[in-house]
Amino acid sequence: MEEKLREELKRIFSKYGYMEYRPVFGKKPEEGEPYRTGHNESYSYAVYKDHIDVHEWDTLEIVETIKLDE
Repeated sequence: MEEKLREELKRIFSKYGYMEYRPVFGKKPEEGEPYRTGHNESYSYAVYKDHIDVHEWDTLEIVETIKLDE
């Protein structure tokens, strides 16, 4: 799973630009909260237990969802 996450983040960064990592404190992945986030001036991402969502930074509209359990 960790290898799949690294591969997908590399692909996302090549498509949307590098997004600086931001730790998430006090969040519980078991309760559906992201455990890792990042952003640049145009996009952000949030890593959940089984998927990654990529959002437009200003609207938070999801532009892509990647499943990690496949």
